[in-house]
Amino acid sequence: MKKTVAKYLCIILSVAMLVTALPLTVYAEDSVINVSTAEQLSAACTAINNGNGGEYTINLTADIIGGHIDITKSGAVVTVNGNGHTITNLRNAVYVSDGATVNLSGGSSTLTLQGSDEAHETPVGNDDPGLIYVLPGSTCTMSANVTLKNHKGNNYLGGGVTVQGGTFVMNGGTIENCGIDGGSNCYGGGVAVFNSGYFEMNGGTINKCYAKSDYEVQDYDRQYTAMGGGVFVSGGSVFTMNNGTISNCEATNFGGGVAMVGAGNINKLNSRFNLISGTISGNAALGGAGVFASAFHYAKANPISVNATIDGISVPSSGGTSGGTESIAASNPG
Repeated sequence: MKKTVAKYLCIILSVAMLVTALPLTVYAEDSVINVSTAEQLSAACTAINNGNGGEYTINLTADIIGGHIDITKSGAVVTVNGNGHTITNLRNAVYVSDGATVNLSGGSSTLTLQGSDEAHETPVGNDDPGLIYVLPGSTCTMSANVTLKNHKGNNYLGGGVTVQGGTFVMNGGTIENCGIDGGSNCYGGGVAVFNSGYFEMNGGTINKCYAKSDYEVQDYDRQYTAMGGGVFVSGGSVFTMNNGTISNCEATNFGGGVAMVGAGNINKLNSRFNLISGTISGNAALGGAGVFASAFHYAKANPISVNATIDGISVPSSGGTSGGTESIAASNPG
């Protein structure tokens, strides 16, 4: 009898060890995943990407350093609940591609994505996208209790959010102290939208973001290297502002709050900024402190090699609004 019991105990122990050694697999009934480390977060994303799509929830149960949300499964809809926790990543913390959707939420409290604990300690990365990176056919949404902050990039587009042909919907929340500082491509300190991307702002604040550069273009006098301290729009893209505030942002050249410009000489695509409601105030730039829109001026950036024929708003032939600082407020015309 003792031998039989021992035999069964060995079998049970062996099975338990085998199950423990297996990689994490997410099934429909296991669509809620709790994570507390960067390794667990990576394993959860891998399991979702290897699955069959569907809806999943990732709950943070601790602050995570070096964490990266990478969702590439077509049809997967992933909600990330912060529950009062923070993901710190010196590069991009959220990557969405191949038709996936990521919804960022505070869950029971808040979610914070940050480049570093202190703004002055943020290292400058080269050719890296923002904290959120959304590629064609993919979507990222951000709720009211989510904050992006303290991410400084170098020589790229989008300090807080890079929308390269995808869709980003901001339903509130805050993007603050994010930007591009240095290099010849410094566009969209808060959000950069290009390659036929779409950005919808339904509330929230883009504050103290920046696009700075001392690089001078030598070969073409209509190209500028630092535009759109708050938001940059180009290459057949659309920015619709239904509500919210863009404030205290800065650009070395044009568009302290918002810049919309042309992007090369290959094709003609329409870019559009729809200002329905909201406030753009206290921003600064050499020209177009609040909003700068021009099909005459171009961005020096290879990823957006298309013309922007502006449709639906007043476009200056060789400039924007005046320099310094200014305020623009809009109310819903309905």
